[in-house]
Amino acid sequence: MNDKQSRKLNAAVAGQSVMDEPLNIPIWNLQTAVATKKTALDGCIINIGKIDDKINDTTGNATAKSAAKETAAKTAWLVGKGVAAYAEDINDDVLRNEINFPWNELRYRKDATVVDRWQLIHDRANTHIAALTGGGYGIDAAKLVQLLGEINTFKNWKGKPKAAIADKKALNLSLKNEFKKLDDIIESLKERLVQFAVSHADFYNAVLDAFEIDDTGIRHNAIRFVFVDSVTGIRLPKVKTLLIEKALEKKSSKIGVATYSQQEAPQGNYSAESSLPGYTKVLSSNIGVQAGKMTKLIVTLVKL
Repeated sequence: MNDKQSRKLNAAVAGQSVMDEPLNIPIWNLQTAVATKKTALDGCIINIGKIDDKINDTTGNATAKSAAKETAAKTAWLVGKGVAAYAEDINDDVLRNEINFPWNELRYRKDATVVDRWQLIHDRANTHIAALTGGGYGIDAAKLVQLLGEINTFKNWKGKPKAAIADKKALNLSLKNEFKKLDDIIESLKERLVQFAVSHADFYNAVLDAFEIDDTGIRHNAIRFVFVDSVTGIRLPKVKTLLIEKALEKKSSKIGVATYSQQEAPQGNYSAESSLPGYTKVLSSNIGVQAGKMTKLIVTLVKL
């Protein structure tokens, strides 16, 4: 799996996880059109993992081992994100940087590497378990017991070396096709989720944010603008935003997002002008940027 594919998969799993949050499931699961496409998303993510495992497998247990690795990686990722959120809240950058792995770094690396990372996440979460449980980060002692059990289950998978690796050319083509399918599923799912843009705006915006592919890495982004209509709350594409101090203009994406990197907007204080035909211009002032951190700004546009 190449870097571009890894970023796509990270975004897909992030969007999947937002939809799978217990409080969000009742919003969409009774809408057949959405639920059907969500099932397709789940299946596609699993298939990508299986194909990638076959490409890299040197044992006779590719399928069973893949399932065990998928399970442990998902739990470790969820626990890690909870710990990362806690670390952010207490301003512990050392802890956050230590365990804030993207999905692919916990799933699609050498077995020994991912096991070490899963165990590290478990151990750091265990150290802060009281604060994590009491603070509402979705992590408790039972979750850590579950993670440890899944780590041990994966570690117990052993197999005999294969005489030859499966045809990698054919498998890489299958992987490419599966990623094309993933793109189509996500675009279709986004369209079906528009029905929640007004009634459940927080959920809708969270899913769109999660599905957005981060081509530079969050630590390299400086400012992220999200443009919404003042009445409907729906995201607005093709909004022009001018970062005044840098005389740098960008247009928002299909999901109403425009992002400036740390290179484009180094640490400092900025102003921006946002415009879209049919809407009043918006001037945003005092946009503070800190090195290594991203500032997110929701800009509401009012129709003329």
